[in-house]
Amino acid sequence: MPDSNAVQWALCLGFGLLVSAIVPPPAAATDLSGTVTLNLTVASTTRAGDSLNVRTRRKMAKRAVPRIEKRLRAAGFKHLNAETRGNGNLYVEVGTKLSPMTIMGFIVPEGRFEVRPIRSVGALWQQNSTRLPDGAELRQPDGSMARSDAYVWAPERSDIKTVAGTLDLGVGLIRPYPEGDGWRTLVLGDPVLSNSDVQGAGIRPGHLGEPFVSVSLNGSAADRLRSGESGPDTRWAVLLDGEVVTVLDREPTSSGVLNLSPPAHLDATAAQRRWARQVAARISTPMPVRLVSTD
Repeated sequence: MPDSNAVQWALCLGFGLLVSAIVPPPAAATDLSGTVTLNLTVASTTRAGDSLNVRTRRKMAKRAVPRIEKRLRAAGFKHLNAETRGNGNLYVEVGTKLSPMTIMGFIVPEGRFEVRPIRSVGALWQQNSTRLPDGAELRQPDGSMARSDAYVWAPERSDIKTVAGTLDLGVGLIRPYPEGDGWRTLVLGDPVLSNSDVQGAGIRPGHLGEPFVSVSLNGSAADRLRSGESGPDTRWAVLLDGEVVTVLDREPTSSGVLNLSPPAHLDATAAQRRWARQVAARISTPMPVRLVSTD
């Protein structure tokens, strides 16, 4: 399986799409008793393109084992096993009836976690409205007439990507986010939280049974959310591997725990559960080792 699939898994998460709709499944097995087996290996090059010898790959495979297990436990799996089998190879077994491809989506992506403030730059969007691509338009949040709240909306994600690539507002990172039957822009400030701030992550039920992801933070992380750009009306974007997976309103934590709810466009319970499992797994620990399938 090409390693580019890891990027596609990262992208599909924020859109509420099934992984199976984007990439072909690996040849790993799901037996009739409900067990998935995966055969993985540490890639011969790092994500930065540096070559790795066999000895280094063996060491990295050993490093990957506890991270794989931690991710799978954070996703709610009880029966699992991960072990090395020489020359940088790994064998993973999970008690589940989910597809092998879905399990790969929990394990393979890097899991780069960020929380960034959302900036209100509506005045700049209005100044650049004549430069928007066809199909893109300015919109306001429901009930708001404030010029600063304006944003760009388009029916296709690619249109927002075009906006981000051609209009440099000079005030932050532009990312697409689902809204209604299309996509909107989010302009983001510098990261306030990252992987180093995370102690753990897991899935919890809400009052109505809806899943949310509970992220335990270290002691200084909550203070940073209350400083810098934050204010009483600050909204926050949560990113995994560069894609926004949910948005938080105002100050998201007061007790060192960040509670992440599924985005509004995921209104089906099954989709919310898939979202929660992937987000919890990938936030729980980063995967610095580049893994590929050998099946």
